[in-house]
Formats: sequence, C-alpha cells, structure tokens
Amino acid sequence: TQLNQKEQLIQQKDTQLNQKEQSMQQMKEKYDSLIISKSFLIGNLFFRSIKKPYKLLTFPINFFKLITNNKKLNNIVTDKQNIYTIEDLIYKNITHEIYPISWIPVSRDTLRLNVVTDSISKESLFGGVATALILATLFSNKYNIPIRIITRSKRIDPQDFIIFLDMMKLKLPRDIEFFSDYDRNIKDVKEKLEISDKDIFMATSWWSAQVINNINQRNIFFYILQEVEAMFYPNGDYQVMCEKMLKQDNIKYLLNTKLLSDYYEKQSDISVYKNSSFFEPTFPSYMYYPSENQFIKKYKKTLFFYARPNNSRNLYYTGLQIINNAIKENIIDTNEWNIYFAGSEYEEIFKFVDGSRPIFLGLLSWQEYLEFVRSVDLGICLMHTPHPSYPPLDIVASGGVVLTNKYKNKQTLKMYSENIIVSDLDDESMMINLQKAITLSKEISKREENYRNNNIKKDWNDSFEEMLEFMYKYK
Repeated sequence: TQLNQKEQLIQQKDTQLNQKEQSMQQMKEKYDSLIISKSFLIGNLFFRSIKKPYKLLTFPINFFKLITNNKKLNNIVTDKQNIYTIEDLIYKNITHEIYPISWIPVSRDTLRLNVVTDSISKESLFGGVATALILATLFSNKYNIPIRIITRSKRIDPQDFIIFLDMMKLKLPRDIEFFSDYDRNIKDVKEKLEISDKDIFMATSWWSAQVINNINQRNIFFYILQEVEAMFYPNGDYQVMCEKMLKQDNIKYLLNTKLLSDYYEKQSDISVYKNSSFFEPTFPSYMYYPSENQFIKKYKKTLFFYARPNNSRNLYYTGLQIINNAIKENIIDTNEWNIYFAGSEYEEIFKFVDGSRPIFLGLLSWQEYLEFVRSVDLGICLMHTPHPSYPPLDIVASGGVVLTNKYKNKQTLKMYSENIIVSDLDDESMMINLQKAITLSKEISKREENYRNNNIKKDWNDSFEEMLEFMYKYK
C-alpha cells in the first residue's frame, strides 16, 4: 500500500514536472523568437548603415543604444534563469549520481550491510552489478546480517532482485530492505535514508563511494572495484574525481581478479593495493556450458564481436578495422562465418569490404545472452584496461575461442584457458593472432580439450570464501 501511495505521488509529481517542462519550453520559444527579433534589428541597423557609408561611423553608437535601451530583450534571461550554487552546478553538469543522499541519524542495535549502486533493474543486472549483489547476498546469508539495497538512478522493483537470485541459485536473505532516491529532484519527495553507526556500506563505483564517504558513520566502508575506473575517462574532471576517491584511507577495496590487484600494486600514489583483497569471478556450470552443436563441424560458424561503440575501452572502431582487414586479407571468409554484434544498440548500418553485413543483436537479456554465447565458435572481445572483462571468460566457459588484447600487466590469460589468445593491437599482430584463433576454433578436439582443462571458478562460495572473511574482519 505504501509503495502504491508513493507511486501515485510520483506520478502526480511527474505530471507537475511535465507541465513545468512545457511552460519552460514555451518560455524558451518566446526567448528564441525575441533573440531572432534582436538579431533582425541588429542586422537591419547594420544594412541601413552600409547603404549610406558615412553612417558606418555611427554604427557602434547606435548598436550600443539598441542593446542597452531595449530592456525587454536584454532582461529576459537574467529575470528567468536559475542561479546555481557551485555544488549544484557540479552535480548538475558532472554527474548527478554524486548528489548527496538525504539522510537522518537513527539508533540501531544490529549491523546492516548497505549496497549503493545505480540500478538493479533487469537490464542492469550484468557483470559488475551482478557480482556486487552476489557478494552482498552471500555476506548477508553467511553472517546473518540484514541487507539494504540503495539505488540512485532508477526505482527499485524487488521482483527483479528475487528473479536474479533465483537464476543464480542463491538464497534470499532473511532480512532485506530497499531504498531509492532516484526521484530526489522532485521537491515534495521528502523520504530520507535512516543511517546509524551500525550501517556497513559497500560502494560499487567511484561516484557511489563519494556519496558514501559523506554519510558513513563508521571508520571504514567497502568498495568493490572491478575495473580501473579512471580509465573510463580522458584526462579531465571525472578522472580527477575518481582518483581522489582512490586515495582515501578509510576504504577497504574488494578487487575483481588478481590481474587488477597486480596492476594496483604498482600504483604507489593511491591507497588501493595496501587496503585490498581480491577474488576471481565465477562462471557457474548450470549457466555456462557448450550447446549440443558446440564441438562438431558446422557448415557456417559463429563469430561474436563484443561491440560497444559508447564504451571507448572496448575499442569498437579498432575491432571494426580488425574484422574488415581480416575479410580483405581472406583470413575471415564470410561464406564460412556469420558475424554477430552484441552489447549495445546500433544506429549506424554499414557493410564490410566484401559487401557483407554483420547481424546486430543489440542489448540481450541475460538468458538471451547465455543462450547465444553457448553457440559462439570465436569471440573478438577487446578491453583496453588491465581487467580481462567478463565476455572472454563467458565464451571460453561455454566452449568457444576468444581473441582479446594485451594491456600493461595483462600479457596472457592462459591462467584461465588455453582457448584465449591475447594479442598486441598493431595490425600485423592482430592478423597473425586472429588467424591462430580461427585455426584453433576449427580444431574441434583441441578446442574441446582446452575447454575441459579450463581453470575458471564454478561456485561463487568458492570465489568469495576469503573475501567474505576479509569483509567480516573489517566490518
């Protein structure tokens, strides 16, 4: 009932917000028309002047009079525009996710784990978000500590979380709460987050860590760090804000993979490594396994390009060039391969050098993705960071072969599987290693043998055994 009442309130506020936006649009149109009128007056003044050259001498004076005397035109912006504080301006233009959570102090007798993330909607429950929720669930169940999930970008539907745990074959925590301030910009929504010194916090990104740092009532909080997040951005404000968080001494970092831990060990200017523990992710055998046709010869094989044009670290255009060059050099024969793109929505339609086109799958649900990846013979999955990323491991855990790229300390991934080939990014190396990957994908018996010898964890309890102890120690 409370949720329905809140939903009705939100709908009313959405209606009011839409009305306000329409009013603002009308004001903008009025302003735009006045600007056009102003421009016309200035233009008219100038052209009247050049018809009589001697009047050009008086144009600056007349122009100044036109601007200063026309109060109606001159004041429309300053009368109506918002005047921001510096803090609000930064929150508005940098990232609204760092806007502070409105909270109130309360007393509480027992510990509670709080996970702060952007969203747990079904389209968000992949990779890093999924891993964070699994860790939090196992911690809650093992130590009988209640859990509260806090989202900042989208409202919570608890059913999404229940379905997710069911898919992962995880027990639902006995005591679980949900909170979201995604509607924090609606003035009449006054709900505040209750916080006590018994609330343990876990961040899932640098921006959620920044928010937690301002409300945490304990000596430390946890931060599950699953990438070199500063590499998400060019040199600029975002990168500086991210790196500032990584220099905090009151954070215990939960690092995804030893590769990421090894990378941070060499970064002496930040506090991550000395305050961290790492885990290796799990790819359960009830989710990741080969299809019935995976290890047989096929008339046409499946090539999957993990294609995300809006995520620069995935080297979308580099990947396009690799595939196009391989077709041009007859390394890839499109009569033998169906080329699939997935991982994003695609607006641009194109063709390769031989006139063939990829098959665009767009954003898949988790179940659709799992079904597809079981049929993949060869994946091209680029990641220009030290982390291996999940798609290469998804593919080899399902019986396929992967070509990916080297980066700093990521020089090999044979510790996971012999079916992963890692290459330098120059054209010659990529063509040589792509040919190796194609050859291996066709050597069915060798490929299957490598799959059977994979060194990939299959149980999250095994993955997180030491991590759970680390968290409990510093809780």
